[in-house]
Amino acid sequence: MIDEPQAGKEQGAQFYNAPRAPTTEVAQHEQPKKEDAQEHDTSTKPNPARRHSVWRRWKAMTIGNKFIVVATVVIAIANSVYAAVGIWQLRVLSDQLALMRTDQRAWMGIPTLEVVGKVEAGTPLVIRLVFHNSGKTPAAHVAAVAIGDPKPFNAPPDIAYREGEVMRGIGFASPNSGFDSFVSPTQGKALTEAAFNGIASGKYRIYVHGRVDYEDIFRRKHWMTFCYYLAPDGSTFYICTERKYNDMDENY
Repeated sequence: MIDEPQAGKEQGAQFYNAPRAPTTEVAQHEQPKKEDAQEHDTSTKPNPARRHSVWRRWKAMTIGNKFIVVATVVIAIANSVYAAVGIWQLRVLSDQLALMRTDQRAWMGIPTLEVVGKVEAGTPLVIRLVFHNSGKTPAAHVAAVAIGDPKPFNAPPDIAYREGEVMRGIGFASPNSGFDSFVSPTQGKALTEAAFNGIASGKYRIYVHGRVDYEDIFRRKHWMTFCYYLAPDGSTFYICTERKYNDMDENY
């Protein structure tokens, strides 16, 4: 009977056995030689021989070459200092220019908001507001919209302005001057007894809100939104607290 080679067993042993760790002999062959490690040593330890070599080269230079080297180093340092000073001066100038624009530009606002006459049943409810330029220079391309908007107490004002509600462009507002605008939440009609009682009880609110767009002398465009509501007794106006109703650009 011919014995078959036990290849299967040997293969099975090789398949299931874990790979052997490298022998000591192989590990020793993989270690770099001491001489090679010294040749590839890239440490930053000072090299006295190299330092002396630089000094010898310096001593061997002529006076003219030494002067050129020193002058080159001095010029490089001076250029670096000059560049740093220039950058600093540019930043200072930019900040000063921004402050100047902020101080001199036009600033549109609404310093006056009042009821014309009294809030009473049987008469139209009319509100006067003043768009005023409190800046030191004119405002150009001025355009504004103002709406008298009666709403139930819990309903927010409608700030989606529609065509026909936008005022015609005013065009120009001189420094420390402005223009009047009148809005009527009742659309010029007499206030009914029920509406008057609703306002007095706080069941309804009379909002006055809008937007102003303009341009300053530096050709920077600006805008502001505003929103107020009438007190129940009609004596004053309160500002709407949400930022989206009273906001402005940051284009200083």
